[in-house]
Formats: sequence, structure tokens, C-alpha cells
Amino acid sequence: MNSLRRKLCVMSSFDPAFSDMMSAPIAMKRSHPIWLLLIVSLALVSCALFKTKASSPPASEVFPLKEEGRVLYEGEINRLVQKAGGRLFFSTAKGYLYCIDAAKKDVSWKFSARAGVSAPPCLSEGRIYFADAENELYCLDEAGTLVWEKKLAEKLSGEIGRGSGTILLSTVDGKVVALDPSTGNEMWGFNSESTIETVPVVWNQQIIFGTGDGRLYFLAPDGRRLAAFKAGARVRGPLLIDANRLYYTLQDGTFNSLNLTSRRRRWKIQTGGFLTAAPTVDEKRIYFLNSGDIFFCLNKKNGELLWWKPIPSRSFFHPEIYGAEILASSLSPLLLGFYKNNGEKSGSFDAGQEIKSNPLGFDSRLVINVYDGEAGQGILVFLKRESAVRVTSQKK
Repeated sequence: MNSLRRKLCVMSSFDPAFSDMMSAPIAMKRSHPIWLLLIVSLALVSCALFKTKASSPPASEVFPLKEEGRVLYEGEINRLVQKAGGRLFFSTAKGYLYCIDAAKKDVSWKFSARAGVSAPPCLSEGRIYFADAENELYCLDEAGTLVWEKKLAEKLSGEIGRGSGTILLSTVDGKVVALDPSTGNEMWGFNSESTIETVPVVWNQQIIFGTGDGRLYFLAPDGRRLAAFKAGARVRGPLLIDANRLYYTLQDGTFNSLNLTSRRRRWKIQTGGFLTAAPTVDEKRIYFLNSGDIFFCLNKKNGELLWWKPIPSRSFFHPEIYGAEILASSLSPLLLGFYKNNGEKSGSFDAGQEIKSNPLGFDSRLVINVYDGEAGQGILVFLKRESAVRVTSQKK
């Protein structure tokens, strides 16, 4: 009876005429049981139709996917494939930097370093920067020609960052070093006296990075210390700047938002892990995968948890927005799609082998990378939606 009452109430809230009938005198209802039976039947049918309509998911603009082509290359990709114009760039553990013509699905050029490479390249203003295992730093132009190379005195602790007219290096000894991008000459260095596990980022000409002693440092363009914000725990994973907000995670498992103008924390939420790849944002939401193998969606303004989903394995790859959907890959064969507004699954693609990179969208296509360990060969896989619907990337 309670269930029936609830359904009747729902029906009355959507149909004013029905509400008027239900408010008729009790005596009339008792004298006309046929009317009551008809009303109840209409309520049940209408509620069922409404429920079916509301629960029906929209058609995916991405899935189903089919393979359109492959490009083979030497070694395992270093996590990230990037696009610039109609070309794709990535490095491999065997020490190669690749440039792929996306339209032709072919290698435009490759550059061989003197040793293996463990981090993705940095693309900045028509130049490509990367370092090898022997501390040799390379600068190439977009045609693959070596512009300069430099032997570094200290080993890098992570990826290369972009500054305001500089390239930024962080070392295992806790230093941030700025180099002249045209020559590779050192411009200045700053010693944080702690480990650095974040790539330096820039906001309003200020250089920001996090350290193992739980601080966020703010440096001037010439390397002078401006401030140090006490984050409260070891800063882990990539930093993301969106407008005047900095997003970061700590060893204690919290995801945090910092107002960069006031240098005050806006909010934090416990997620049980730290960032393993850079987050992705749209106008209202922030999406990220963490070390707990969970895919999160939060409200950017207040940190409200909007939805979360488990993923098959650890992921070191940032999500990719495609229209109303967001795609995520992990160290598993599955590429997963979710609707941004509610986290419901929109589709999946089984690559047949463990995925080794972020999903990357361009035009109406996607690319992912897999790796054949027995052959020591990486595979860049081009995917396309099976229907003729064009998918447009909206990733910022």
C-alpha cells in the first residue's frame, strides 16, 4: 500500500488533472470503485513509462569502436602520447623519440638518444625537450633536427616543465633549475632541500612545485622564493592549474584545491590515494584517476563528490573528454567510456593487450598504445567509431 501511495504521489506531481481527480471527495471514490481502479491503473502505467524513459541512457557518440590502423615502433612508450597539429609525439624506453603523421598513419621521423628514456618529452613553442638515462638533455625542432644537447650535472627526478621563457628541470637532489630554451644554458637554480615529485607549473609568471616535506613553493621568474605554503603532508603526483586554482594530492590521500591569489586552501576531500596522472577539467567538473584505482569526478567549485567508479588496474594516464563522455585507460586491455554527468558507462573497447598510454582524440579518431613484450615492440592503434557520426574532442 505504501508503494502504491508513493506511485500515486509521483503521478500527481506530473499531471495536474490527475491531482485534481485524486482530491475529489472520498465518498465519490467509494461509490465509484471502477473509477478508482482506472485511476490506479493509469498511475502505474504512467510511472512505468516515465521510469523507463528516465533510465534510458543516451546513445554514445564514441562507442562502438573499431580498429582503423596500426603503427609499429621500437620499445615501450613512456606513458604519454601528445599531439601538435596533425602529428603525434612520444618517447620510448629504448631511447627513441617518434613523430607520427596522424593522417598517413606513418612515422614522419624518429630520433635516437644515446641511452634509454624514462619520461615523456616536453613540447614547447616548436621545440621538443627530453633527457636520457645518462643525463643527456636534448632539444629538437619539430622536424626532428637536433638544435642542442647538454650534459646535466644531476639526474632529473621527473618530467621537464615549461616556464615563462624557460624550461624547468627538477633534480633528485631537490633542486629546480631553469634553462635558456634556445641554448640550454643555466639561468638560475633553487634548492628546496627536499625531494621533488611534481613537475613545476607556472601561474601568473610564478613557478610552483611541491616537495616531500609537505610544501608548495612559489618562485619568481628569476628563481627567487616568494612563498612556501604548508600543505600538511608530502605532495604527490602532478599539479594542475585551472584559472586561479591549483589542484594537487597529498600522501595522506586527500585531493586539494588552493586559491592561488590568496594562497589559501579552498577545499579538500579524502580519496584514499594520490594522483598518478594529470587531472582533466571542463567548465564545472574535475576528473582524475588515483593510486587507489578509482576514477573520480568532483565539483570544481566546492569539491563535492559527484561520482566515482573503480577501474581495472593502476593508471598513469590522464582521462580524455569527448563531448558528453570521458574516456579512461589503465594497465589493462580495456578502454572505458563514461557519461560525464552521472558516471554511467557509455561503452568499452578491448584492445587485446595491455594499454600503455592515455587515450588521445583528434578529428573523429582515437589513438591508444599497446606493447608486445615478446617482440619488444610498441603499437600505436588508431580507432574510429563504427558509425558515421563525427566525434569532436573538447579537452582543454
